[in-house]
Amino acid sequence: MRTNSVRILLSLAVGLLLGVAAPATASAATLYVAPSGSGSACSSSSPCSSWDVALDKAAPGDHVQMAAGTYPSQTLTRDSTNLAPVVFEPAEGVDRVTVGTLVLRADYVTVRGVDASYLLPCSGSGGSCNPSVKNAVTGVTVEDFRSRGGMYGHGLDHVTFRNGEMGPQTDGSDLVQIGMGFPSRDVTFDRMYFHDNYPLGDFAATPHTDCIQAFGIDHFTISNSRFERCTNDDFLASTDSGAQWSNLTLVNNWFGKVFRCDSGHCRTVNELQQGYLSVYIGSNLTQGNNRIEGNYFEQALHQHAQAWAGTSTTLIRGN
Repeated sequence: MRTNSVRILLSLAVGLLLGVAAPATASAATLYVAPSGSGSACSSSSPCSSWDVALDKAAPGDHVQMAAGTYPSQTLTRDSTNLAPVVFEPAEGVDRVTVGTLVLRADYVTVRGVDASYLLPCSGSGGSCNPSVKNAVTGVTVEDFRSRGGMYGHGLDHVTFRNGEMGPQTDGSDLVQIGMGFPSRDVTFDRMYFHDNYPLGDFAATPHTDCIQAFGIDHFTISNSRFERCTNDDFLASTDSGAQWSNLTLVNNWFGKVFRCDSGHCRTVNELQQGYLSVYIGSNLTQGNNRIEGNYFEQALHQHAQAWAGTSTTLIRGN
């Protein structure tokens, strides 16, 4: 009898200890937005129309379900240091929702399943942002998306674009421009399709245009992606802004021939013509560990004579 009593007391003690050591955690909440929504309840019966209102109500780790339809332009703004992102995603059974310009000025946000006219991780309007203003965002991920282009970001930190499509854009601006004037770090493009970025007017009168133009990034990665019909360069790694690069990774990408158009007549450009390259690596570019491996270049990979000055390790193989 005494042995059984001791066992029962020990079992109760262990149960109490476990209950104290592992308290129940609150589950993530779900908020709701819809094109026809209004107010600030953001509930399933009374959804918001403003994504920013939903973000303001959300706690780290919460989900925001987006009902099907077309939304006006949205701006997400919130500073945060919590690593658990607020996740915006289409409602069950919805592939993508359509939105005008989507401006991402919030930290630790994940957005999935949007078809946006422009995708801007910065402040601005239309297809451009002010490169003289630091537009820093941290911990942003955009997945399963389409965007016409005009993605300008300066001072990005741990930002990832995955499984997306950018293009077509024919207004003479870059599809992507990152880091001009303000260094960025840990920026990744994975499983992306960049295409049809060329001006339709007089080519000689248009500015320099690339699918990706980037300046001074620490840990920049393009992987498993495809570039087709870009103008000037598929990817330009530039030091024009004076910012220092380090740890550049280009792995398993297809860099197609660049395009140019004159008066609506478009054609591929011979790689011998100066200034038209699949990839251009600027001078005194990077430090740290750099890797260019497993890529296919329809036109030359051009490396400045001083491209790798000061690097500790640079691996270029299998291209």
